Amino acid sequence: MEAKLSGKVYIQFTIDPFGNTVDIRARGSHNIFEKAGIEIIEKIKDLEPATIDGKAIALTYSLPITFKGINPGEIFEDTEESHAIQPYNEVHEAPLYEGCQGAKNKSACFQEKLNRDITDFVHRSIKNIPDHSVKIYFEIKTDLTISDLVIITSNKHTKKSYETFFDSPLKIIAPAKDGNGDNITTYYTTDLKSISREVRQR
Repeated sequence: MEAKLSGKVYIQFTIDPFGNTVDIRARGSHNIFEKAGIEIIEKIKDLEPATIDGKAIALTYSLPITFKGINPGEIFEDTEESHAIQPYNEVHEAPLYEGCQGAKNKSACFQEKLNRDITDFVHRSIKNIPDHSVKIYFEIKTDLTISDLVIITSNKHTKKSYETFFDSPLKIIAPAKDGNGDNITTYYTTDLKSISREVRQR
């Protein structure tokens, strides 16, 4: 049996004035983590560019991503299967969030309730929240844990509150399923704009 790996990678990338992610670079304890980190950032689209005096500018970000219990032979071989993880709203059956059991559109309910929980938590954590945007990405495993969390925000002060929210288990009560009814890993990405009640899904 191939040994599982755990480690950290530091990703540096630039968000250009048009919201595109460019110049992605990785430095980690293993090239597997570097490759995986780059793939995660490439999945995150339509980011909000930084601004100065109302004008969009290019800005370089640096962030760590921690991987735990990765099986390199199954996940990171250079095959189409390594790219097979689908977003939560494109799988046969979306992961189930607490309170969405009777919802007709479970993926929409998942998004609405999770984003509300995030914004409510940050509002309680920070007084006088500054105007900002945040992009969040994470994978939802079949055991209901989350991994590969990425939080990109234009305001460093608020980032800690988002990270603290994800320190506790999310209210996910069932994993995503494929067309055969088997549990599968999926990923979630969302764009919270200016921490208002306006939520824009990409």
